[in-house]
Amino acid sequence: MSSPGLWLLRRLVIAPAMILLSVALWLLLPLWLIVVAALAPILPGRWRLLRILWLMVVWATAESLLLVILLGWWLASGFGRRIRTPYWEGLHYDLVQGLLYIVFR
Repeated sequence: MSSPGLWLLRRLVIAPAMILLSVALWLLLPLWLIVVAALAPILPGRWRLLRILWLMVVWATAESLLLVILLGWWLASGFGRRIRTPYWEGLHYDLVQGLLYIVFR
């Protein structure tokens, strides 16, 4: 069981920070693409940095969408009262499966 302070940190600080990071990545994507294109000939691998950047953007975006969806599910489950029922656990498994499908695709 986690402490209340850790719970507050995760819910009120880390989750919104992840969403802000995702937004910042998208807003600064043109700048990052220029930097990556300039560094690509210097570093080994074919556009390795571009692939890493794209993976970061996709992962951060998917993670942010998941956080918003999970907040909605938490509210819909009665502020977490029914979250441990088979229905809600099944939804969580389906959501994680969808995330892994997107990332590994």
